[in-house]
Amino acid sequence: MKSKIQLKFSKAYRAARLTTSNSSMPDYYEMEDRPDDILFSAWYCLDHEVSFAIEAKIRTLPERYQMSMGEGPDSGKHGVPAKHAVKVLDCLSALATEYADFLYIEKNEFIALLGNLVERGHLTPEKADHYRETTPVVYTIKDMEGDARNKQDADLALKLAQLYKEAGDTRAQLDWFKQAKRFNSAHLFFAVADNLKASLDGIEAADIAFLFEQEDSADWLLDQLAASPTLKRLSSFDSNFHPKCINKTFADFIKKSQHISELDLGVAFSAYARMTPIHARILAEALQENCSVERLILGEQNIGDKGLKAIIDALINNPGTRLNNLNVFSCCISERGARYLLENIEKIPSLRTVNLSDNDRKATTIISTIDAVLKARMLMERAAGDPPSDTSSSSHVMNIGPRESAFVAELTAYKQRRSADTRGEYYSSFARFFSGEKRSKTAKLNTVDTLIYRIQEGIFDAEKLPAAAKNGELSDIVGRYRASQNKSADLDNAP
Repeated sequence: MKSKIQLKFSKAYRAARLTTSNSSMPDYYEMEDRPDDILFSAWYCLDHEVSFAIEAKIRTLPERYQMSMGEGPDSGKHGVPAKHAVKVLDCLSALATEYADFLYIEKNEFIALLGNLVERGHLTPEKADHYRETTPVVYTIKDMEGDARNKQDADLALKLAQLYKEAGDTRAQLDWFKQAKRFNSAHLFFAVADNLKASLDGIEAADIAFLFEQEDSADWLLDQLAASPTLKRLSSFDSNFHPKCINKTFADFIKKSQHISELDLGVAFSAYARMTPIHARILAEALQENCSVERLILGEQNIGDKGLKAIIDALINNPGTRLNNLNVFSCCISERGARYLLENIEKIPSLRTVNLSDNDRKATTIISTIDAVLKARMLMERAAGDPPSDTSSSSHVMNIGPRESAFVAELTAYKQRRSADTRGEYYSSFARFFSGEKRSKTAKLNTVDTLIYRIQEGIFDAEKLPAAAKNGELSDIVGRYRASQNKSADLDNAP
């Protein structure tokens, strides 16, 4: 059974959140005109009946006003002169009590509000103590994070790391491990190597930018992750990728790790900061000593012919390489680079698929020849009944059922439509500014590749979908496949 704080943590994304503040913590520009007011906000993610009932009680407060936001007045942010502090606090307390399943008040912010009201003479200390004892408040994750930073509390930081692990937020989990170590490097938790190993167990994917772009990269943490048998994927998909994370620390990590099977370095959002041939050579240096990476995605990185050559040479010089899927979509590769790959493709026996689309049009014939060579390689292996050379599994050799085949076909058709769409990276300005990278064309195309790969490798997990697969037409396609999976499972379980 989850503890209260964990329930509130998971509920925070679904329920309304009632926060309180006053002029001691400036928020919007209206604060300058109202230096002595109580401000409070409510975000209603509730059904209309409950929302209207809450709004009706708030509107009964004397001299209440609602601050505008953007083009309209409905900001959900209310203000009341501090002279009515008692009535405001009574109202907030009653709301938090009556709608405890939907609303909560953040503890630290509420305590700060009471202190400021006492200091400014709008509330007696006795009244403040009364509200402190009787008003239902929640010690939220935000409160806990603030306390951990302010107190430099390693125990609290470790607790946050555990909460984020249970919530599935790997980036936050690793960040709080690093902060706990910074707060108290001699903490007993870090003195026992198995403690951190057990805490990192189960992490399957990590953010490249978070691990390698920051200046305070923690060697002790990277060493543990490199040895983790569950960490299979490094990706830039959920961050604003910057090539400076492709550095010596990154290369050393890839060399040491023998469990990473997928490197996704495709650009998700940032069009102005992309890899160059210099970064490709650093990556190649790592690949030359790595025998676990099976899939490499470099979509829309400016590695050019020199960068591709460095990678090819590294694979040739690594007899143990298991790389079978190379995606260099839109990587500024010319006919010369494609020809170099064709001339050396027989020296990389593990290779099964190469995506060279959206590069130099003059290389179309060479790209077709590369595809033909790889298809012939797979046909020969099937005819011989042999597994692919130097790799334990290949997505294109593995047999998949008719339901999975139909799903892959539908994903492929979607990819063709999305690639040919003339509306650009986003369908609309709203999608660009309010939905972010998860609705971009690049994110969608990369996600399709990821889903097809997981289906063909037999590792598809409907509970661990990329963000771009959870909206739009792609979400509908995935939803139909999941429905067919559930229907099949019901039939299998039928008496």
